[in-house]
Amino acid sequence: MLSLSFVVALVVSAVFIRRSRTSSSFFLLLVGIWFYLNFQNEDSLMRNGASKTPYDFIANLDDAPIATPPGCKVEKLWLIVRHGTRYPSPEGIRLINQRLPELAAQFNVDNSYLEGVVIDADSKMLHDQGRLEMKALAKRVRRRFPELLSDPNDVSFAATSAFRTKDSALAFAEGLFGSKHEITLEERNRLLRPNKRCPKWDAFVKKNPDSKLEKRLLDASLEFHSAFEAKIEDVEAIFNGCLFGQAWNPEKPSPWCSLLNEEQLRLLEFREDLSHYWRDGFGLGRFGKNLGNVVLQDALMKLQETSSTKAFLNFAHSGIILKIFTTLGLYRDEFPLRHDASEKLRDQRKWRLSQIDPFGANIALVLLECPNRSIKVGVFVNERPEIVPGCEDEHWCDFGSLKTLLAEYETGENVCYFRNGEYSNEIEAGSEEDDDEIF
Repeated sequence: MLSLSFVVALVVSAVFIRRSRTSSSFFLLLVGIWFYLNFQNEDSLMRNGASKTPYDFIANLDDAPIATPPGCKVEKLWLIVRHGTRYPSPEGIRLINQRLPELAAQFNVDNSYLEGVVIDADSKMLHDQGRLEMKALAKRVRRRFPELLSDPNDVSFAATSAFRTKDSALAFAEGLFGSKHEITLEERNRLLRPNKRCPKWDAFVKKNPDSKLEKRLLDASLEFHSAFEAKIEDVEAIFNGCLFGQAWNPEKPSPWCSLLNEEQLRLLEFREDLSHYWRDGFGLGRFGKNLGNVVLQDALMKLQETSSTKAFLNFAHSGIILKIFTTLGLYRDEFPLRHDASEKLRDQRKWRLSQIDPFGANIALVLLECPNRSIKVGVFVNERPEIVPGCEDEHWCDFGSLKTLLAEYETGENVCYFRNGEYSNEIEAGSEEDDDEIF
């Protein structure tokens, strides 16, 4: 089937040639071909890379100050940002450095752009593209909220213990205030990763085979084996090269993506969405919502503080972004996602990580002070306003109504056995690195 860009190129060429009766027609034909080749690259970009999608593909470039209800004034901002584009896990690095060169010779793929660019020490560290994402996002956020982000003394920064979140925070700060300004960064903020050192998480998810059941059923299905003739390791290696090759250079198609047809790409995207749905999303039931509520309750408390801090900027991981979505009831499908979901349900699903949880995904709570001393909160996802279920009347939810919506979920000691504000020490401390993603 002809791509839209190819059709446009042919039309452009035909129009110019028809209007010209001279030898320049050949030159104009070349112009049309150039037009096609340039826009063909645009069409070939892998835009559905699930959680490895570049943020540039979904960024909101409209950075005008946000519109507020009449008489309302923006008072405070709470923002949580997933780290920017990173390097793969140790397993992903092994596939890139060892398996992809072998597959490149087998399939005649130009793998030169991935050769020697990543070493074991880079594992899950922030990539340069991730720094660019954070700087660009920061500049847009500042232009939307100039009254909150003009003075560095009015802004607080917090991150988990992972280097990629700390480096993301530093890059974001540079985008806000320039390279010469140093910030005070609260590191190892455990509230931003509440599943760590959490006995219930270990029991209900980490050690629970049910959390991985749907993905395993998909891998074992006739559908999956019919779609891929290669070994699962080779499929994952090719998809790994496709995803990270595209994420590190969003403007240029990764050659590895060309080995996968549209059906295969859709299936692999659904495979990752399914995995996260049952580990970080609605598949967990109330438990996932409780974990997201831990972070949201801390956010609401900070927004109510009388301190001089106007903006609370937090840098964390995909897992907590998705758990907050479930707590707020965002992107919930009518039926649970399962491996045997029909093609129609898959195509229409709201839980699509490439659109809601790419690298750099973010959630903002914006506090407004309105007439008659009423307080409202707006929820923004990836720089766009979202309506929270239960606040359907408007984008700006009454502060008290939002607190009431969240009150049905547990927090504090009831979630992970907090003791005096700390996590229980009765279990072995969980790794501070992600243990929930193969790549």
